[in-house]
Amino acid sequence: MNLATLTTQLEEETGLDLKTLGPDALTRAIQIRRRECLLSSEEAYLEFLGAEADEIHELIGAMVVPETWFFRGEPLFSFLVGQISDRLRDRPANQPVRILSVPCSTGEEPYSLVLALLSSGSSPHRWVVEGVDLSAQHIEAARRGRYGKMSFRQCEPTIRERYFREQRERWELDASVRALVHFRVGNVIDPFFLIGEAPFDIILCRNLIIYLHAQARQVMFERLEQLLAPRGLLCVGSAEPLNLPVGRYQRVGPPACFAFERAVAPVPSSTPLPRPAPPRRPSSEPWRPQAASPTVATLPPLPTTPLAPGGNTLPLAQKQADEGLLLDALATCTAEVARKPSADLYYLMGVIYQAQQNPREAMACFRKVLYLQPDHRDALVHLMLLSEDQGEATQAAHLRRRLEQLPSGENL
Repeated sequence: MNLATLTTQLEEETGLDLKTLGPDALTRAIQIRRRECLLSSEEAYLEFLGAEADEIHELIGAMVVPETWFFRGEPLFSFLVGQISDRLRDRPANQPVRILSVPCSTGEEPYSLVLALLSSGSSPHRWVVEGVDLSAQHIEAARRGRYGKMSFRQCEPTIRERYFREQRERWELDASVRALVHFRVGNVIDPFFLIGEAPFDIILCRNLIIYLHAQARQVMFERLEQLLAPRGLLCVGSAEPLNLPVGRYQRVGPPACFAFERAVAPVPSSTPLPRPAPPRRPSSEPWRPQAASPTVATLPPLPTTPLAPGGNTLPLAQKQADEGLLLDALATCTAEVARKPSADLYYLMGVIYQAQQNPREAMACFRKVLYLQPDHRDALVHLMLLSEDQGEATQAAHLRRRLEQLPSGENL
C-alpha cells in the first residue's frame, strides 16, 4: 500500500476530504501510529496497516484532531434547553426528547447540553442523549470524561466546580453525568448508520460539512433526513446553512444558534432558481450536493430598500443567503463593507460567489478576509482549495503552510 492508495481508501471509507484536515494531517498521523506500533519506517507501517484490519480506525483517530470545548457557541445550548422544555410539555412522560450529537468528538458538546439541562432543573428521565463519532479514540476519551483547561474556555466556573473534580491538572466529569450520554462509534455515511433507531427530535451536526467530500455530503444529508423527526431541529455550524437542502428546513431561534426546523412540507421559495452549494467548501461546514449554476439573465434585481445606517447587517445578509436570496445578500454585504470593512462580511461574500460558480470574485473576497484577519482558518482553507482548482500551485502551497502554522485547537 502507498500513500495515494491509502488516501483514496480513507476518503471512500470515511467520507472525509483529507485536504481540509491540513496538508500534512495524514503524514503526521502515520508517524504517530508508526511510533506507537514500534515500527521503524513509514513503509513498514503501511505494510502493517494493510495486514491489520483494525489499525485503520486507530489511524483515523490520530488524523482527526478534535477542536471542541464545553458550551462552544453557548447561545445554542440556552436555546435548546427552552426548546426541550417546550416539547416535553406537549408529550407524555414516557416519551422522552431524543437528542443526537454527531460527530460528538471527545464529548464536550453532548455533555454541555446535559449540563445545561441539569442546571435548568430538567429531569434526566425526560430526555435521551446519544453521541456518535467516527473515531474510537474520541469515543473512549468521551466515556472517560477527563478534560484539560482548554476545554473550559467558554464554561462558567460554577459548572466546573459543581460537576467536575480535579485530578492532576485535568478535570473529571462526575460519573452520574457521564452515564446520561450513550456514546458509540459510527460513521454518518455508513448505509447502516443508526439503522432501526427511533427518530431524533434534535440533531447537532456542527462543523462537519466542510470536512466531507461532495458525495459524502449528499449521503450525510440523506441519513440525517431519515433520522430527524418531523418538526425536528437540525443544528449546524455558522458557515453551513448554505449547504442545507433547499426547501427542507426553516431557520428558527436567535441568529447565533444556526438551528433549523425540518419542514413538514417544502418551504416555498421566493425565486424559482435552485440555491447551489459552494463547491469544495471547507470551514465549519462539511457535503456538496450538485446543483445547476444560476442563469444570470433570470436572477431577480438587486434590492432598492436602503439599509439602516450604523446597524449590524451581517444577520440580515446571512438570513438572505440562507433563504437562497444570494444577490440580495451580496447587495447587503457590499453596501455595508463600503461603509465599514468586515472580515465576516467578506467571508460571506466569498461563500456566495462560490455558490454562484464565480471563483475569481470568491478568491478576492477571501483575500480581503485574510488581510483583515490573517488567522481566519475557514478563509485560508477556501482560498487554498480555490487556488488549487485555478492551477495556482505556488499560492496554494503558501496557504497550506499558513494553515499548518495555526493552532490546532487540541485539548491541553
